[in-house]
Amino acid sequence: MQEIRLSKMQIRNFKGIRELDIVFNGKDMNVLGDNGTGKTSIIDSFTWLLFGKDSLDRADFGIKPTDSTGNIIHQLETSVEAVFDISGTEKVFKKTLTEVWSRKRGAAEAEFTRNENNFYIDGVPKKKVEYTTVIKELIDE
Repeated sequence: MQEIRLSKMQIRNFKGIRELDIVFNGKDMNVLGDNGTGKTSIIDSFTWLLFGKDSLDRADFGIKPTDSTGNIIHQLETSVEAVFDISGTEKVFKKTLTEVWSRKRGAAEAEFTRNENNFYIDGVPKKKVEYTTVIKELIDE
């Protein structure tokens, strides 16, 4: 059985978290804070990175950052990256969500078309199936 320890996480534009770097160094850590300060967003970012779901097991949940009135802030890349120590070997997983915008012929402005997820292992782009296969081999959801 492999020993897996979380070394660090980098969260960008995920829910209410604009930018957060956490260094775990494979140690146990408690995340404390008042309500609404981002504790659940940290665990949601972790479960989204690994399993595409939030901490309540929902695949369809809002991860894009919002402004003070609750409107989505567009054209920001959402990303979560985690560095793991797996039995003495470092492995880096990263997942991003970007918006794709396109301009229709004759239109003055581009319109939001779709979201696009990108997956990386050790900095190398992977297809979703490759990424999820590696995760499943390491960690049971």
